[in-house]
Parts: sequence; C-alpha cells; structure tokens
Amino acid sequence: MFKGRYDKALEQLTLAERQCMPGSRHFKIWMVCREQVHLDCAVYSEDWLAAERSVQDIKALQSTEGLLQEAVVCLFKEDFAAAFKHTSACLSAVSDVAENREIRLRLLLLMAEIHLGTGQPHVALDYASRCLEMSRLPCHFGSLEAQATLLLARIWVQLGDLDKSLGLIRDVIIDILSQGSQFLRGLAHFTLAQTSMLLLTREQDKENPSRTAAYEAVVAVLEAALLAFSRIKAVRYMRQVLHYQVRVFHLMGYKKERNESADKLRQQIIQLGNVQ
Repeated sequence: MFKGRYDKALEQLTLAERQCMPGSRHFKIWMVCREQVHLDCAVYSEDWLAAERSVQDIKALQSTEGLLQEAVVCLFKEDFAAAFKHTSACLSAVSDVAENREIRLRLLLLMAEIHLGTGQPHVALDYASRCLEMSRLPCHFGSLEAQATLLLARIWVQLGDLDKSLGLIRDVIIDILSQGSQFLRGLAHFTLAQTSMLLLTREQDKENPSRTAAYEAVVAVLEAALLAFSRIKAVRYMRQVLHYQVRVFHLMGYKKERNESADKLRQQIIQLGNVQ
C-alpha cells in the first residue's frame, strides 16, 4: 500500500485470507485491512459512494475505527463540520490511556487538518504540536511523528513563517521518502514546492542570478509530487499540482510548458465531469 500498489495489496490480502479462520480475531483484522484498501482507493478517486460503503463495513467490524474513517472521508470531501463532529465524538469515546495512544494521535492530526482547512491555523498548530510531542514518547510512532512534522510545516506556511516551514520539511523529508506512503510523499513534495516558491516570491526584488535554476528546481519537485499522486490516482491533489505548475511556468515565461500543464488540468477536470 505504501508504494501505491493497491492491486498488489489486495493480492496479498487474498493470500492472507486462506490463513484466517472465519470468525477469528485475525479474520476480523483481515476484513478491516481489505476495506481500508478499498476506502483509500475510493477517497483518492473521489468515489464517495464506494467510500461510504467501506466506512460502514469498517464500522460494523470496529466501531471506533469506522467513526475515525468517516471523519477522514468528510475531511477529504471538505465537509469540515461533519468531520469535526465525528472526530470530537471519537476523541470522547477513546480514553486517554497508553493502549489508545496511536488512535488518539491520529485523531489529533485530524483535528489539526480540520482547523487548517477552516482557516484556523493557530488552533491547528496547537493540535499538531500536541500530536508531535505525544508521538515522541516511549514506544514512539515514527510514521505519525513524520505526519505531524509535515502538517506543522504546512501550518507554518499559512502563518507566514516560511523559514520555519522549510526547516521542518528538511527535518522529515528523508523519513517520508524512505518510509512514507505515496500520498505522504506527494504532500511533502508539494509542500516543499509551495514553500520554495513563496520564498522566491518574497525575495523577487533582490538580485538573484540563479532565480531560473531555483524555478526549475521547484518544477522538478512538483513533477515528483505529481508522480506520487498519480500512482494512487489522488485526483484532487493531481489537479492542485497541475494548477501550481501552470502558475510557475507562467512566472518563468515558459509558455509552451504552461499551456501543456493547463491542458492536462483541463483534461483532468473534464474527465471527472467536474468543470469548475
């Protein structure tokens, strides 16, 4: 799944099914894993009906996990009120004890994402900072630590501290590229490109003979982001990267490349029947 090969993940799950006795604890775990694969594919491709079916199936197996995943789907749909409602309910249901630490960390990340999406970066900063601090405790969760660090970088972009954002990305980029999911890799590259571009814009009045090279570096990072998102068919994020590419090529004066990116963006929107 981390490599974006959901077909291979399902193949392995099919093999694993033979080792699980129906009705056993392992069979239940297997069913949740299978539905998680289906859910990820549905969310990234914006197939909300399929996503809702998977959420209900997960709920029937693990109610708390199902509620968390329902919040994730609402977040991706940008239904922030519903996402907040489900995440709050989940946090209230999950006691603050050691064995629940992982799910509470995931819920804190969700809360931070919700507040970032609703234009409340200072509140998001508090949740993400708490998550990062908790993830570093004994039996620390490296993946969630990386996610929290990247989220903090995105928050600092909104708060206008680009240097702090860039520092956080540099701290975590190697871990994400070596161990992170395709979605997290794409998000890291996209955040790096956005931060770098904003730094270039901030310094546009200064004499910089290497500006063209800096723009080209941003384009390369955007291509890496697009590749990662394409591998999992994360259509919304593909559109965002293509839109950003158009802007960068326009600033560089690269009309041919700008028009090619704009054409890809139009094709994406038309294919999805989501002309805006």
